Amino acid sequence: MLNGKNRFDLVDSNGCIQQTQVNWLINLLKNTPSTQRVLFVSHTAPMDVYSDTEKAINTDVLSVIIKAFVTGGAYDYLGVSNDFPIKITGSFASKGSVIAFVHGHRHKDESTFIKGTSVQCIGLLCSKAESNESYSYRNFGTIYEDSFSVLLIDEESIKILRFGAGGDIND
Repeated sequence: MLNGKNRFDLVDSNGCIQQTQVNWLINLLKNTPSTQRVLFVSHTAPMDVYSDTEKAINTDVLSVIIKAFVTGGAYDYLGVSNDFPIKITGSFASKGSVIAFVHGHRHKDESTFIKGTSVQCIGLLCSKAESNESYSYRNFGTIYEDSFSVLLIDEESIKILRFGAGGDIND
């Protein structure tokens, strides 16, 4: 806190990824058995996927790591934040398998790909209705106030079954 205010705006809403988290993730992925597939779940998406609104610091490092993991290649990243410095250099010995990267934060259903990969980045409608949403039917006191998702995953697809706002999504 500085002068009674949060030192960083991200404390209020955006978040950040720090070196300790990145080291943990890289170690975890390096020790993931080749028979296992990885599903990433996070509040925010990597910043470079939706650069129009994402402001979470250092989240673009996730795209660098995921791309290196699925290609069995090298990663090299130097963050630009002086407050939360990150530096990684290395490589994965073999290719890994990623099911998808699932996130919320943006309060809407959307789908794209992690840059440079075929890894799907899936945004899910948040449970908390926002006044600026395009889902005008999300009235408080109705089932549409909420949005609860269940993902069914097999080798070929991801199906999203929904209670409340939003509909089911078949990939």
